[in-house]
Amino acid sequence: MKVATRLLTLIVALAVILLAAREGSHIYAKANADGHHHGNIPPGMHATKHLRPVFTSPKFYEQDPRNAVQKNEGVTVQLPKDDRVKNNDIELGGPILGGTNNEIDEQNPNQLYPPDTDNGAVVNLKWSFSLSSRNLKDGGWVREQLVTDLPPSKDIAAAQVHLKKGAIRELHWHRVAEWGLVLNGSIIISAVNETGYSTVFEAKQWDMWYFPKGVSHTLQGVQDAGNELAPKDVLAKNFGVNETEFKNLPKKNPYIQSGNVTENTWSLVKNESEYLWRAPMLEQWSNNTAGKWAIVDKTEFPILDSLAAAVVILKPGRMRELHWNTNGDEWIYFHSGKGRATVFMGSTLARTFDFEPGDTAVFPDNTAHYIENTGDVDLVWVEVFKDSMIKDVSLSQWLAFTPPDLVADILNVSPEFVKYVGENFQEKKFLV
Repeated sequence: MKVATRLLTLIVALAVILLAAREGSHIYAKANADGHHHGNIPPGMHATKHLRPVFTSPKFYEQDPRNAVQKNEGVTVQLPKDDRVKNNDIELGGPILGGTNNEIDEQNPNQLYPPDTDNGAVVNLKWSFSLSSRNLKDGGWVREQLVTDLPPSKDIAAAQVHLKKGAIRELHWHRVAEWGLVLNGSIIISAVNETGYSTVFEAKQWDMWYFPKGVSHTLQGVQDAGNELAPKDVLAKNFGVNETEFKNLPKKNPYIQSGNVTENTWSLVKNESEYLWRAPMLEQWSNNTAGKWAIVDKTEFPILDSLAAAVVILKPGRMRELHWNTNGDEWIYFHSGKGRATVFMGSTLARTFDFEPGDTAVFPDNTAHYIENTGDVDLVWVEVFKDSMIKDVSLSQWLAFTPPDLVADILNVSPEFVKYVGENFQEKKFLV
């Protein structure tokens, strides 16, 4: 029995599109009203001041928050897996009397019970494909993520697409570049560029493809799971045939339509293409005790001129080390597992988010963050950057190469800790 073809496509530029044929978005950016930054406050955020009690000697919850459950007015919510602190003299929060969605609360415990490090008005940096409407076609379906869904993602737009066996993503090209990743199954891709170079290839799980803007192409599902260009007389004159040849052209944009994978198509398929990055076996990926990862940039995939990506498999309880990207926003698609991340925006602004399969997120340029696997199975995600290389600085790297006495004084930590960080840092670990 053939299984459903599942693919993930991403188009990058001012509007990057992600396509996923999994049983599969479009993101645009929204600027500040005045288009300017205000001090260290990122666009869309506000400098706020609050009256807050000062906890001079905070104590941890008597009950381990990793196992604790809060019950209020019939609502049961699992507390986040963190070390929240509470002052014995001050009661924090209260019952939810105005109504709440229990399922959403349980999926987002760090919104219901934010860590004490969260602070200020940080814009939403998360969107779930499950909240997007599906456009159903006879060859599959597509659902998109729009600028109104995730305004901070100014570089990445995305769409999930499901292709049935033989189904075809119609002949098309884009005014921006397109990057794609096969999540499961396989597809046949054909393309032609402005020089006349043509290619037909098969892409399988974890394989990536990339088309610079203007490259015409189409995708066809291998395993199970348009508009007329011009008046018919113009087409007939263009191709030198009778106008009746085009009498059955589609009346509407098909986007995805049913089809068959023919022997003639298979005879054209080649093993290699300049538009294809063939994924190595998982055993050959970069790895340590925390998981595996594959970084695909211009050094690995030479045609990449405006995009770099990484696929990450993180074990339960482990973490993508705390870091910040120096060359642009980081856009993420969570494929499986459960996790959380805190984004530190500067000026004490910070917010923690929880993630499940199908969620997307964007971590703005030069904002510190980590990703932690909070589930009991591997957390798998894809991260994409609008640059030909992935450039980041890890917190461990920064502290290791800063004068130790200075670090100890500023952070009010022991010199022994700073010495430990410096002596044990050899290279960025990526996963810890």
